[in-house]
Amino acid sequence: MSVECEELADDSMVLDSQKGYWCRLMKDFLFINKKTPYLLLGLVSLMMMVFVLYADLQRNREVQSRIEFFAGEEATYLFGNLNDRLVLIINDLLHVYRDTIPSGQSDHLNRTSHLVRANPFLKTINFISSERRIRFVSPLESNKRVIGLEIGIAAPKEALEKAKTSGQPQLSAPFEIIQGQNGYSLMVPHPHGGFLELVFTATSIFGSDSTFRRHHEIDVDIIDGQQTILHASISDEYSNYMAEAEGLVMGRSLSFLPFFTLGWLYKVKG
Repeated sequence: MSVECEELADDSMVLDSQKGYWCRLMKDFLFINKKTPYLLLGLVSLMMMVFVLYADLQRNREVQSRIEFFAGEEATYLFGNLNDRLVLIINDLLHVYRDTIPSGQSDHLNRTSHLVRANPFLKTINFISSERRIRFVSPLESNKRVIGLEIGIAAPKEALEKAKTSGQPQLSAPFEIIQGQNGYSLMVPHPHGGFLELVFTATSIFGSDSTFRRHHEIDVDIIDGQQTILHASISDEYSNYMAEAEGLVMGRSLSFLPFFTLGWLYKVKG
């Protein structure tokens, strides 16, 4: 049998069909038996690769879930703190001006300087006449050049008109306050005529040094409508770890898109 099978393997003889069938079956069995260790090794390697990929996928899902949690927590803290502070400032302003409008620049400074000192994010507190012109500013030195100017920029002008119509404070759409810096105007209607205006930059309220932030190591994009009013300073290489949260500030809907430094990612992964 073995000779005949060897001869069959060399195709040097032709055996009858039954004997040829069993010889070929034996050859196939011996071939598979020789390859079995390699097949098993390949199967084990494949299973290990699948396990590693699955574990990595699960880890990334857990990291993404925790990042989304931190993003939501930070957005709630940031937007909530800012909104509460603005409401407190509005109430304070309406209290100190409850009886009358300011009688002059010195009077306006006396009534508002404590708010400027307590809230360094404020660029200015202006009093705007019913003719839509800035009459008084606080602080004076850094803002006196705008005294007498009419409110002509579209965003604060629209907020002023809405405040007049509704009788309620109105936060403007973002606009360029100074070259290269976006910010907001918060118009507060005065019960005796005119408006009180709070002006602040986006960086002062949303940036990493903002007093309204909890986790300063998280770099963020802040989006208002279709406009990105604050850009993250780190590279987009971390975009895979980006999450999004939303919040309201004085009725405006804002989006909070965080980017995480390597140190923060390691902390989250841990």
